[in-house]
Amino acid sequence: MADHRREEKFKENNTPGASGNFLLHPKLFGSIILHLDLREMSPDALLAQVKDALENAASDLSCSIVAITGQGAYFTSGNDLSNFLSSDQPAQRELLGLPSSGPAPDLRDVARQGRDFFSKFVDVIIDFPKVLVAVVNGPAVGLGVTMLPLMDMAICVDDAMLWTPFVSLGLVPEACSSYTFPQLMGPAKASQMLLFGHKMTAREALACGLVTKLVKKCELQRELDTLQHLADTSPPQTLLAAKNLIKQHTRQRLHQVNQKESEELLKRWLSEEFFQCIYSNLAKKSKL
Repeated sequence: MADHRREEKFKENNTPGASGNFLLHPKLFGSIILHLDLREMSPDALLAQVKDALENAASDLSCSIVAITGQGAYFTSGNDLSNFLSSDQPAQRELLGLPSSGPAPDLRDVARQGRDFFSKFVDVIIDFPKVLVAVVNGPAVGLGVTMLPLMDMAICVDDAMLWTPFVSLGLVPEACSSYTFPQLMGPAKASQMLLFGHKMTAREALACGLVTKLVKKCELQRELDTLQHLADTSPPQTLLAAKNLIKQHTRQRLHQVNQKESEELLKRWLSEEFFQCIYSNLAKKSKL
């Protein structure tokens, strides 16, 4: 049988500032592995690249499975809230779709642009038609945790820590976690995570259904190879039809939750309490 394997940079990404950190690995039926490299770009720019990459993969007929994993020690490290204090920087203007020059943007405009972008990002995950797998290669903070219930499967290294410190940062749950977490782990454990910033171990995450499987870090490549084998051997149209049957019952509800969370997030971003939390956390970091 002919070898269909190839590896190339993900060239379809048109996000400003993109540095080509996504590797495309098509096979017989097709799989894509997105490597998130937090060392080379800001979390905001990374989100933009992931959104564009998923939108391209959704329309790629050669792809049926997409795996998202981290490059380096972390899966995700959380957003840098200090970005909110420097929204007049050129890169931040470009990412938010603001004019590249002129008067400093109004904070309310920046917050609305951020809300619209983040809401769209979560919508892309909710509506993604292909099989989507998270391969959590290390600690995960914020969105890297809250998006896990939206995945079709989540593989996690056994020493990872998962953390959602929203309230302490003046924020609210995101990525539909206000709905998915209580559904998965019950309201008490969900409140421990989302309200009080409990740092969940990988074993806790497995026990409550947040992740599907635990592996040693040295076994990650084998797991990626297994996903590629599944992409090779699974009939693509049947696989996608089966996923749609599973997801169709909750998709509309998730969109409603995402919209409500996004509106509340906008309120938090514009609140005095949020900025007090930013300055308080930055002050703590400066003392370390």
